[in-house]
Amino acid sequence: MKKDLISVYKSVAPPFPTAVMAGSYNISLKDSIGVDAFYDELFCYLKNGQSEWYFSESTMREIALKVIDKIAQEPAVVLKAQRNFEDYAKKLLSILDKEKLKKELPDLANDKISELFEKATNLYQKTTYWPEPAYFCLETLGQEMIRQDFKKYLRSQKNNINEARFSEIFATLSNPTKRSFTAEAELSLLRIALLESKEKERAIKSHANKYYWQIYDYYGPILDEKKIKLELKDFEKLSQDTIKGRIRKIENFNIEAEQKLQEAISCVPLDQKFSNIFQALRVFSYFYGDVKKEIVSKASVGLGLIIKEIAKRFGVDESDLHYATVAELKTVSEGDNLDIKKLQKRRKRSCLKVVDTVYTFLSDEELKKFEQLINKKERKAKLVKGMSASSGLYIGKACLISNVSQIETFQKGEILVTKMTTVDFVPAMKKAGAIVTDLGGITCHAAIVSRELGIPCIIATRNATQIIKTGDKLEVNARHGIIKIL
Repeated sequence: MKKDLISVYKSVAPPFPTAVMAGSYNISLKDSIGVDAFYDELFCYLKNGQSEWYFSESTMREIALKVIDKIAQEPAVVLKAQRNFEDYAKKLLSILDKEKLKKELPDLANDKISELFEKATNLYQKTTYWPEPAYFCLETLGQEMIRQDFKKYLRSQKNNINEARFSEIFATLSNPTKRSFTAEAELSLLRIALLESKEKERAIKSHANKYYWQIYDYYGPILDEKKIKLELKDFEKLSQDTIKGRIRKIENFNIEAEQKLQEAISCVPLDQKFSNIFQALRVFSYFYGDVKKEIVSKASVGLGLIIKEIAKRFGVDESDLHYATVAELKTVSEGDNLDIKKLQKRRKRSCLKVVDTVYTFLSDEELKKFEQLINKKERKAKLVKGMSASSGLYIGKACLISNVSQIETFQKGEILVTKMTTVDFVPAMKKAGAIVTDLGGITCHAAIVSRELGIPCIIATRNATQIIKTGDKLEVNARHGIIKIL
C-alpha cells in the first residue's frame, strides 16, 4: 500500500460493477494509446453506502505526464482507442441487451446464468479499458498540468490575458463542440412537450426506449415512461415561445460551439504541441463523457438485470449483492450460499483494493491500517458526480449556502452549492453561474429553474456540500454531471 494515496472521486455507486471497470486500470495503456504504464493498485473506501476512491498521486502524475506527451505528439491515438472501444461495445451490448435479457433470463438454468455473468463481466472490463484509465488521469490531474503549462506558453508569447478570460478560453479549447447526450435528451423532451396527446404518448414511449439508460449510472434507476411524464409536466408549464427558444438554442449548439472554438484559437494562436493536445482533449472528452457513458450505462443496466434475477432466485436483497466480489457473485449464481451479513457489513464500513484486474476486500486489520493512513491527510475528493439537470459548462468560485438567511452574501457569477433549492433561493439562482445540489430528481426545483435560466445545473450529488467549500474554484461540467475542484 503506497503512502501517497489521495482521494480522487466520491460517489454513491456500489462496488459492483464500478470495481469491475476499475480493474481495467491495472492493464497497461500500451494497447489503448501507446503508453506502457498502468495503475498497480487502487482502493475504494466504503462507508454508509458512499464510495471514495483513492489512487497513488505519484502514479497518477507519472501516467498523466506520459499520456500528455503522447497526445502532444500523436493526437490520432484517441480516435483509434474510440474505434476499438466501439468494436468491443457491439459485442458487450449483444449479450447485455435489456429486452433480450428480460425475455430470456427467467428461463435460463443456474449454470447458464453463471456462464453469462462471467462472460459479461470480462467483456465489460475489456470494453471500459479503452477510454477509462487514460482519460481519468487527465481529468483528475492532467488537465491542471496542461493548464499550468499553457499559461507559461502564453506568457512566453507575451499574451497576458486575465484569469477569467484564460479560464474561458481553456475550457473552450478543451471541450467538445458536439451536443452532449444530456442536451440531446432535453431536446427530445422539449419537442415532445409541443405535441398533441396521441402523438405525445408515442413519442414518450420512443424517448423511454432511446434514453432508458440516461440516469442509471452503474446502479439504477431506469428512466421509464412514468418518470418522463413527470419531467414533461414541468416543461409543459412553460410557454410555447420559451420551449421553442430553448429548442433553437440546443439545435444551434454545435455551430455556436465551433464558432466559439475558432474565436478562441484566433485569440491565442497555438503551436503544434498545444494544437495537438487540445484536439485530443476535445475528442477524448466526448468519447469518455458521451460515447462511453451511453454504452457503459446500457451495459450496467444489463448487469443489473442479471443481479436482480440472481437475487430473486436465491431470496436475497438485490442491493446487498452489489457489495459482493465477482467471484462471490459467480458462486451464488451457481446456487451456493452467500454470507449476507458480511455484505451488509461491507456497505457500512469496508475497503476494497483493485490489483491485477480483480477487486477484493481488505481484512479488518488491513482496513484499520488503511484508515490510519488516510486519516492523516486532508480527505478532499477532486471530483464530485451527480445528475445533469441543465447542460453546459461553467468555471467559477463556489458559494456554499446552508440556509436561506445566507442568500444575501451570494455574489453574481458564483456557483451556488446547497442541499436543495426552494422558491426562496430564486434571487441567488438568478445571479448564479451554475447550480450544484446534494438532493433532487429530474423534476426538482433546481432542475426546473436552471433550465428556465439556461444555466448549468448538477443535482443529486449526495455529498457536494460535504466536499466543496466556499471559495473553492470549480469546473461544473453539466454535460456529464461532473464537478471538478480546481
